[in-house]
Amino acid sequence: MPSHLEEGQVNHYRVRRLKDKLGTRGLPTGEIDLLGAHAAEVAPPPEGFRLMMEALTYSRVHNAVGAAGAQRRALDEALAWAVRRRAFGQAIVTYPMVQATLTEQQVRWRAGTLLAFEAALTLDEALQVPEQRTWLRLSTALAKYLTAEEAVGSARSTLELIGGNGYTSDYPAARLLRDAQVLTVWEGPANVQALELLRLLAPRYGGFQVYTARLEGILAALPEPLDDLRLALTDRLTGDRQAFKVTTASPDQSQRYARQLLHRLAQSLALALLVEDAARSEGSGDPTPAAAARAYHELLTPPTFGEENRGVRQLLLDDLMRDDRLREEA
Repeated sequence: MPSHLEEGQVNHYRVRRLKDKLGTRGLPTGEIDLLGAHAAEVAPPPEGFRLMMEALTYSRVHNAVGAAGAQRRALDEALAWAVRRRAFGQAIVTYPMVQATLTEQQVRWRAGTLLAFEAALTLDEALQVPEQRTWLRLSTALAKYLTAEEAVGSARSTLELIGGNGYTSDYPAARLLRDAQVLTVWEGPANVQALELLRLLAPRYGGFQVYTARLEGILAALPEPLDDLRLALTDRLTGDRQAFKVTTASPDQSQRYARQLLHRLAQSLALALLVEDAARSEGSGDPTPAAAARAYHELLTPPTFGEENRGVRQLLLDDLMRDDRLREEA
């Protein structure tokens, strides 16, 4: 529906009001009355709904990529503050709790980015290979859900690291948090993604078989030096199979556990993609991808208290601090 007609006059609609929103205030949202407005038919019935659903898949991928970008912006703001803010005579980036916050944000951002691009690459592939459409819908639902959740978490973490200043409009952290929250709502909130997951797990689509095939393919390609990650991902996949069995045992079970299964499979796929990235980087001299995969596994399956892999965290911190400007200021 165009805003103006060919003759130049405004189309026949009225903006009833602009909404006062929590965030995304730079993008006005309004309620519109259509008063016999002219509109062009995109597709004849019943093809319109099908095209709308395809557009929704695209916009969910867009949402996931945007959420990964929001995670990175939050990490950049947190890192910049930690390097420049001094307390008790030194930059706060030197303190262990701040370092733990930064490395966790980095690991979650890496996971979110890989999830978003898994969906984006599959979107391209599905245009040429129709058999990829089930994986497109499944990976998109998982990516859309988890990246949105992590974007909110990253923005909150940054705000808390900055402290009282972060809560003010003088710094971008407050706006980051407000704007990130819409990513959990746009294109369907978590419950809607969980219902999409249930549809794809039905025998008609065989979504869980497609999911397990993707993870098993990653496992099959792992080199020997990553055997610890092979074991971690194998254990995770075993748990996924049990979760799938419980969720699909009955209609009541499906409704009860759908969102929990969505959360679990999204995290498992993120771990698998981090492991795949580590395999690609094996032998390149860059230990960071493998370190990120190991750190993410520890987030999902915490080790005994006090026995976390400190070497992994140091590698991730060193990766964050590679920028010469940051090192100089620190």
